Amino acid sequence: MPPLLKIINTVKFHNKLKKEDIMLATYPKSGTTWFRFILANIISYIDFDSKYSIDYETLNGSFRCSYDSKDISEINYESIPRFFATHRPYSALRFNRYKSVYILRNPGDVMISFYHYNKSLKNPYTKCASLKEFIRDEKVGIKKWCFHVNSWVNKANVILTYEGMKKNAFSEIKTMFDTLGIIINDNAINYSIEKSDFKLIKNMEKKIGMDKKAKEKHKEGYLFARKGQTNQWKEYLDEEDIQYINSYIKKTTLSSLKINYLLVK
Repeated sequence: MPPLLKIINTVKFHNKLKKEDIMLATYPKSGTTWFRFILANIISYIDFDSKYSIDYETLNGSFRCSYDSKDISEINYESIPRFFATHRPYSALRFNRYKSVYILRNPGDVMISFYHYNKSLKNPYTKCASLKEFIRDEKVGIKKWCFHVNSWVNKANVILTYEGMKKNAFSEIKTMFDTLGIIINDNAINYSIEKSDFKLIKNMEKKIGMDKKAKEKHKEGYLFARKGQTNQWKEYLDEEDIQYINSYIKKTTLSSLKINYLLVK
């Protein structure tokens, strides 16, 4: 795309954003898609009497709000504000106008999940022969994760953790909405969590696959909903990797939030 056209498209996109829009910020493979399924199912339940069956095609089609790809939902709804997903690090110039939610996930698990995701891409972010190499990669590895985390954790209005959502999704989602001043009834939250269960999403993907755009990006046979587990790093990382990751985690500001992601077997 020519630079001038890119600038014009960016300006047009920003002009369509509203002050009540919310940024949903994550490092890749931290639970963004699962969270977006929950939001989409809330919208379906409240605004459309559960008319929409939320699959990947719907989620990444008419329901998609993405800051990074400048996508705005084609669906008009009133139950919740628009949540725009982004993997960008925090920038006051970009994000200072909006409320934001940041989702954290154990970096050991992120590295493993992102490594498998990267391998599945026809045009990967980086070419790494092993997980060990991926963890140390300047573009995608643990250094990049730490930079991303440090940029957001003291700026976001709400901090969620993937592990907290796995343990008690209702409590995490309810607290988030309360903090943001958004009134959502408990039935809607429970419905959306049930419809967004990882096993349901994975089975749906096996039956009908990902959306068309994702299929074009990935090699044949890849499942986006791979495992969705916590603490999978214990099976994959050796002591050298653990020490390397921990050396960078110690440099983050997470301790001020009482979030301990140091890897201890």
